[in-house]
Amino acid sequence: MATVFVQNGFVVWLRSYGDTFRLLAIPIIPGVDESIWSNYLDAYWQRDGKPDDDFIIQVSKKIPCHWMIDAGHVSNDFITEVFNLDWQSPDYLAAGRQYLADSCREAYRVSQEEIGYWDATSMCGPLTWQITDDANSFPYRIGNYDTSADLFINANPRYWGARPWVGFDPETYDLVVRTNEQMAGYDFETKGNLFTGDILFSYGSSDQWSKGDGNFSHIFMVAGIDDSNSRLAVTNMVKNRGGVKDCFIHEVSLYTPGDRFHGAINYEWNDHGYGITGRYGFDVFRWKWITHHIEGQSREYTVRWGETIETIAFDWKVSPESIIEVNHFSKEVQLKPGQLITIPVLEVSNNEV
Repeated sequence: MATVFVQNGFVVWLRSYGDTFRLLAIPIIPGVDESIWSNYLDAYWQRDGKPDDDFIIQVSKKIPCHWMIDAGHVSNDFITEVFNLDWQSPDYLAAGRQYLADSCREAYRVSQEEIGYWDATSMCGPLTWQITDDANSFPYRIGNYDTSADLFINANPRYWGARPWVGFDPETYDLVVRTNEQMAGYDFETKGNLFTGDILFSYGSSDQWSKGDGNFSHIFMVAGIDDSNSRLAVTNMVKNRGGVKDCFIHEVSLYTPGDRFHGAINYEWNDHGYGITGRYGFDVFRWKWITHHIEGQSREYTVRWGETIETIAFDWKVSPESIIEVNHFSKEVQLKPGQLITIPVLEVSNNEV
């Protein structure tokens, strides 16, 4: 909805009113620069801009129309500063490795000073969000999940909201696994392997609340696949056996296809010194661009408001040139909402997905 407003000549903010919020839309018309609304207009076209209004909620900025630039409301520099539309597949391992910590003291420093979360022992959601954000992996097209880690901190997909992963546009992800099977010993090789970028939520209890029995819920992302085909993650670990508690942030092997006994999923997180997670099942959340790359087939896509060749290329991790070529477009093409286009295949191996 915010995108539609921007495309029709408004800047849009969310403004809280008690326990709810409303859209505040400022029309870009002659004289608005000299009105009481000029602060709202100017702040929208700043990278981290926010108007002088305590009730405003930060929103994801949208790419301006050409006429807005021509009229002097926003500069071309805004687009390059705010929107990194690099269509290359994200490097999650590089993004995650900057947060590695070999001691609880260092893990708390990273959590509090670099991630912005108070507790290193329960930072799995904020850490997953931070790595995803650092890797420039959130979709452009819809949603407010890239402005803060809140949706990852409060994630409990089975019990909160009207659909899995409430707060995320269902057009941006696939829920590829929802199972009550125990995560440890799960036969990923037969039932469907994890791929780079997959986000997994493992359940620590059979209902919404933790029982305090050594089981814990956890959220992490597959950050890469190594030469032995092992699925890797950068995640927080909490040691709780032998009378000594410790915590750290490590790069770990989650599992190797065909091996249902080793790796963090099967061993460390199966009560071997680190508690138990996934005893009551798990969900796997997969961005649609990952599904597209795995399937290796072109697909039809319906253009939505505010989208360009560059934003679509970014969301599907294919080059803008390949979209232009497969659709026989000119380089100056202007897409229209509702238009059907083809998303081409990106030929990569599964290890590169």
